Amino acid sequence: MQEKGITLIALVITIIVLLILVGISIVMLVGEDGIMTRATWAKWLTEYRTVEEAERLYEIDENMKEYGDINKKVTSRAGEERTSSEEGDRQIEKNKYAITSEKITVESGTTLESTIKEINGENYVSELYKIDKEKLKIKDVKKEYALDVKNGKIYDIKGHKRGRTTYHVPEIGVKNGTVVEIEDTEAPNNFTIDAKYNEYKE
Repeated sequence: MQEKGITLIALVITIIVLLILVGISIVMLVGEDGIMTRATWAKWLTEYRTVEEAERLYEIDENMKEYGDINKKVTSRAGEERTSSEEGDRQIEKNKYAITSEKITVESGTTLESTIKEINGENYVSELYKIDKEKLKIKDVKKEYALDVKNGKIYDIKGHKRGRTTYHVPEIGVKNGTVVEIEDTEAPNNFTIDAKYNEYKE
């Protein structure tokens, strides 16, 4: 009887230990900062940067068509002498963006509204249009993105969920109505128009 009692206690302890290990494994796999969460985050970051880069290149190409040689001196609308690249940067308007005619309405109280206000200020009114993936030749991108024609900022319309936090841009998320900022260390280096202009110069 004594041997059976010891065996039963050992079995119970073993089961408890196994349950603890299973719990830890599940948290590491699908928790807020788990392996699966990090994998989907990395995938989303790559997609967001793909859209961002394709849009910036499209803007540059459209700019080059209109203004030609980026170092050529031109007269701005204000009568000032500027280089084509400077004047082109200033004159990029919504017809220069790869967007559709579909305007996105930002509903009050949404995570998208919180993100926009955090980036641009409480009284800022955005002007979002859906990005035309066909023009950008990025049909493989599954999610829908919008571009603010007032400042060129790109947003994931529905947002990416990472745990309980929703991200419309990589650097800012909204969790339970509160804005949280993160260092975008896992994303590629930020894409800049200036860097691409330098490539055209060479």
